[in-house]
Amino acid sequence: MAERVMEALEQVEQEIQEQMRQFSDVDEERLQIRVAKIQTKMLNEKNALTPVGKLPDEMLLKVFKHCVEGVAEIHYHNGRAPIHLWTAIIHTSARWRLLGLQHGDMWSEINLMWPATTIDRFLTFSGKHSLHLFLPQPRLGLLQPYTHYLKECSLRLSGVSISSDAPPSSNQVGVVEQLLMYVIRLRLPVLRTFVAIREPSMDRPIVISRVISPALKVLVLAGFKHPTSQVSYAGLTSIRIHEVIFKRLELLALLHTNRSLQTLELSSGLRQTHPKDHENLERLEHNISTLSIGPLHALDVEVLFDKVDFTSLSNLRFHIREGIRVAQLPAGLQPFVKDPISLRLLEDRSKNLIRLVFQSHPYRTYEVTTLASLSVGRPDVWGPILSQLSLSSSSRLSTLEIDIHHLPDADLLALFLRTCCSELKHLILSTAEMEPFVDAISTDIGLLSTLETLDLGGTEIIPKKFVEWLENREREYPRLRTLILPNRFAWDVIWPRLFALAEDLVIQPC
Repeated sequence: MAERVMEALEQVEQEIQEQMRQFSDVDEERLQIRVAKIQTKMLNEKNALTPVGKLPDEMLLKVFKHCVEGVAEIHYHNGRAPIHLWTAIIHTSARWRLLGLQHGDMWSEINLMWPATTIDRFLTFSGKHSLHLFLPQPRLGLLQPYTHYLKECSLRLSGVSISSDAPPSSNQVGVVEQLLMYVIRLRLPVLRTFVAIREPSMDRPIVISRVISPALKVLVLAGFKHPTSQVSYAGLTSIRIHEVIFKRLELLALLHTNRSLQTLELSSGLRQTHPKDHENLERLEHNISTLSIGPLHALDVEVLFDKVDFTSLSNLRFHIREGIRVAQLPAGLQPFVKDPISLRLLEDRSKNLIRLVFQSHPYRTYEVTTLASLSVGRPDVWGPILSQLSLSSSSRLSTLEIDIHHLPDADLLALFLRTCCSELKHLILSTAEMEPFVDAISTDIGLLSTLETLDLGGTEIIPKKFVEWLENREREYPRLRTLILPNRFAWDVIWPRLFALAEDLVIQPC
């Protein structure tokens, strides 16, 4: 835009010079005075521009879109909001108005719960641009206007999102189901994203048995089942299906049929099936990057990695039903969890779950959740896990997070820290008892010698012995950069002594 303005000014300057050659000396002097006044006025106006007004076009468009969405939401929450609040945005300045009305994508996302006047304005300003229509919490009494807009925009719909968490009446078909059945009967040549989240129901999932759109890329369903192994999409890249339990064979068939898939999430997991129902399927190579499956059995994991060669898997999330240990992890998982640079050991005592999160690369995360008996006594769950990690992992760990109510014995903890944490820089520890940790690090002052950040904000009480260990450590190794402690101490605190433990000390309130 700046180049166009400069070209226009140069042209005006040339025209003025041409005209000045035809004037007498008196006229030329008057003209020069007039030009000087115009230049001064232009300079003052330029300096008077607001910071937003000085932004380049592409940044101003982002600000404009944010404002449009914000005012549109006012209409959604207050149907009586005056229209002038909405139209005021494009009348802020001629430049805003020109940019906003020239770019149809600014108006391409429309919430059908807005007032009709707002929807119609968005449709007008969107021009011929593709549209994404949203229907959060649709109402049965307004089906006719919903279907009117869906049909009117069908040929340029790039996305449709329908969701509701209100249970249907016993004698009525759910509103999401009715809208979904209407949508899939339309001709949708450019639909790339389809989201249908059904009202919670105890009924069996509703099956969508026909192709939604040949151009579909992203499919998100809850309470609906779509046999993508039978209904083929050449370019489908993302599938997320909730509240539907799959069979193992259905999962394998889905991967066989959809070779372009990059993301697959089945949050309700797999049901147990015959152990040999997969034998007739050929092994395939798949470049899916994100795979998340809810409750499934260890055998399902074995079969999955036996039948599929995952060449590009960077994010994995499994919830394995059996209470297995790291030593028993399916062989197919071992390459993904070996030699991590970041490790999280977490437990959920209310659900009897333990979670291990391995990170072998800043953009590669593998999470395994399993059952464990945590609710009674002092279960010996983490001791065997730490022992196995000490045998199978190298010392590449740079970040470690431990959120365990009862820590394992000090000897096991010391072995793990010595073999896996010789390069550790960041440690987050949340526990109800510090004694095993303090006893472990006290056995060798060289343990955690590379540590830079220590976060103990989630621990119950800080013993005096821990402070003494930090003071002794500082005599041989660099002082901690950051130390986070809870305001709970088992001794009379000497604050200057405490603040000398790290370059930056943070005391969290109780």
